[in-house]
Amino acid sequence: MFSTINRSRILATACAATALAGVAGLLIFALTNHSSKASGATVTPSPVALSHYSIFRRAAGPSDELPAVSMIEPGSKALTRRQYIDSSTSSQWAALEGDKLCVVDRFTREGSPSGEPDTDRACNSAEYLETHSEIVVQAFLTGSSSIAPEPGLANTISGLAPDGTASVTLNFTDGSQQTVPVKENGFIYSLGSSAPKRLSSITWTDSVGQTFTEKG
Repeated sequence: MFSTINRSRILATACAATALAGVAGLLIFALTNHSSKASGATVTPSPVALSHYSIFRRAAGPSDELPAVSMIEPGSKALTRRQYIDSSTSSQWAALEGDKLCVVDRFTREGSPSGEPDTDRACNSAEYLETHSEIVVQAFLTGSSSIAPEPGLANTISGLAPDGTASVTLNFTDGSQQTVPVKENGFIYSLGSSAPKRLSSITWTDSVGQTFTEKG
């Protein structure tokens, strides 16, 4: 199965939150975060993540701090690094929250109340990811909020892959595929104006040439 996805929304009204409930893609459930700003706090990072995700070994800069307090788990402290992925619509961070490895995406949804940015995040245990040769992935809807909130549909897929992974191949339930490059351990793919799809699996090759397929 894909890594469990924790989805948090920054919405202006409760009505909007209700209207958007369920639009998340694979294995997403609602989560409201109210944590204090902690991305600059002292964190004991997972040795597994440090060994296999070089993004966290890079020196920190001002843009590596998460811009909103609601982008991490309540009460947690996070080590974060912004990933300069190829996306004109989203900003993405890799985060270590204790022993959890997370991908955090921030974007503006068209028609969202007050134009407030939305946040989607997916996490899994760093130790679990290493043991089971998995990656962190999330699928979600961006763009117009008029898209029907049908579970599983997504027009944006993002995630984290370990060092040595050059690309990932997204396999959709309609039989189509898309190979996406990995940059700074991160990847993102947008369907743009095309209709949302369902992701069935992801295929990637690790640093020693072993190929894996992770099913949804």
